[in-house]
Amino acid sequence: MADLRDTLRTPGALRLGLGCGTLGSNMSYRAGCALVEQAYDCGFRYFDVAPPYGDGFAERILGDVLSPVRATVTITTKAGRPRPGRVSGFRAVRRHLLPLKRSLPAVWGRLAGLRARDAAAPRGYFAANDVVASIEESLRRLRTEYVDFLLLHEVQPGDVTQELLEALARLRAEARLLGIGIGTSVESSAQLLNERPDFFDMVQVTQYWGAFRPSLAEDHLLLTHGCIGTGMQLIESPEFRRVSAADVSLAEMSRVLTNPRQAPDLLLAAGLQANRSGMVLVASSRPERLRHLVGVATSSELDALAAQLNGCLRQLSNTMRVPGHD
Repeated sequence: MADLRDTLRTPGALRLGLGCGTLGSNMSYRAGCALVEQAYDCGFRYFDVAPPYGDGFAERILGDVLSPVRATVTITTKAGRPRPGRVSGFRAVRRHLLPLKRSLPAVWGRLAGLRARDAAAPRGYFAANDVVASIEESLRRLRTEYVDFLLLHEVQPGDVTQELLEALARLRAEARLLGIGIGTSVESSAQLLNERPDFFDMVQVTQYWGAFRPSLAEDHLLLTHGCIGTGMQLIESPEFRRVSAADVSLAEMSRVLTNPRQAPDLLLAAGLQANRSGMVLVASSRPERLRHLVGVATSSELDALAAQLNGCLRQLSNTMRVPGHD
């Protein structure tokens, strides 16, 4: 959308968005609210959520905190994957047992199995009626009359029917959602954008390979995620080690990447550099970590090493498989 792009072009604008998958899962309602409040206080204005995030409670937490400042933030939610079943009972039991995780491993393992079965439930609810119902429920939980962006979550090209497109277009015309995007694999994103070049406003893909596909961002706002988590898997691969070890000029970059405290900062700096005109999502349950990431994003200290890292990853982009997105 033009408004968010204009914001990102503003000098000094924070190009970090908060991924809200942890809200409501490994923390209490109060702690989740405090995290969102502190993220807002340290500069975050873009929040990415989905119905199943946080065992189904993330949207509620986000809505409760951000509704008083709704006009100052951008909220993206998703449709296509439902909220987990039995969420209330699971959450209540889980909350009481969380302090006893170490002393009751067998019980905790059963709860983990229950959550895994919920996560393995059928996905891909892209019938027009299902998507419309999902959006209405999200609006209620988010305590807002509209979302800035709706992403089709893990959508595949065959899921996007004419009926679905017409339903989304009606919701956009009614200003229930201001922008429509897709959040899926790089290849599926490229195919959908090729088939429907004028329909989507945003594309969300896993960092780095997604940011190295200029065609994805030519007419769409590019949102990338996983630049730290995915990046750690990439730099630990034999392919990357061969490329980086072959060039002595990359010695300082390689040294930083072998330092477990410095490597995530360099990966984030590289992710922001690779997606200069878009937004990069980060996630943490610790406010101090979010403040640190804001410091990395607003500094130019790692720019030179980030350029070297992106050069190495581009060399591998046609031969190395990217780990899957969430």
